[in-house]
Parts: sequence; C-alpha cells; structure tokens
Amino acid sequence: MTEKILIPLNGSKSDDAAISQVTNLINEIKPGEKTEIILFEVLKLPVKHIPVEGGTFDIYGDVDEIRLMKNTALGYLKRTAQKLQRMGFLVSYEVVVGRIDESRTDTIIRAEKELGGNLIAMAVPEKNWFTRRAVEHEAGKVLNNGPIPVMMVTAHN
Repeated sequence: MTEKILIPLNGSKSDDAAISQVTNLINEIKPGEKTEIILFEVLKLPVKHIPVEGGTFDIYGDVDEIRLMKNTALGYLKRTAQKLQRMGFLVSYEVVVGRIDESRTDTIIRAEKELGGNLIAMAVPEKNWFTRRAVEHEAGKVLNNGPIPVMMVTAHN
C-alpha cells in the first residue's frame, strides 16, 4: 500500500520547511517503501461585497478570475513537484477550491478525505507572532477535526 503525505502549500517560505521535513521523514523512516507526497493549494473563491439598500450583495469571482487563480496555483505546485520528482520522490499535486460556506480549515479537512492522505504536514512560521498564532490555530483545528494525524513543522524565517 502506498502511504500518502499531504502538504498544503500557499506559496510562502514556510512551504519549504514542511517539504523538507516530509522528505527527511520519508528518507529516514521508509527509504525503500512507496510514499506519495501530495502537494495541494487551497483557493478561496474571490468575493466582492456590493452595497445595496439594507445590506450587501455578494458576487463571487467570475470564471476567468477563478481560472487565472487556478492556473497560477497549478504553476507553483507543478514547479515544486518537479523539484521533488528530480530528487526521486513520488509526487502529485492538486488545487482544491473552497466552497462558498467553507473556511480554509474546512477545505483542508475535506481535501484530507478526498485525497486519501495518511498524514498531513503543516508549516507554522517561527517569527511574526500574529501569523504564527493564526496558522497554529488553523493547524490545531485540522488536527482536532480532521481524519488523519497532523505534523506541525516550525518554519525558520
């Protein structure tokens, strides 16, 4: 059976920390077995809040805007996957689009189920207190509510 390790990426420097820890883990613990790394990026649908009498009306991104966001994310994921593939790792990648009623955390948990992972590795930035707390909160929610174990990695900025 192929083990699957999921790594949610967002294009930040923290991504490298999660990738590095996962590749080290694979090399040290399971050097001869098949372990697939699944890179994915969560996209939140862009929304514009239009003021109208009595409140606001939400308009979600048009098809071209969403296509551009997906293509940008796919380009980043593909380049990152290719680096890992050149190092000999089995890698796939996916863009997961959040639903209108989903938080980023809920989308990550849904991706865990849809992508069939056995472990998820999430990077937590070392510096910037506010960002660190927000990511720790998100990772904690994924840990407490998701179906698979979470490995939190400290990213040295």
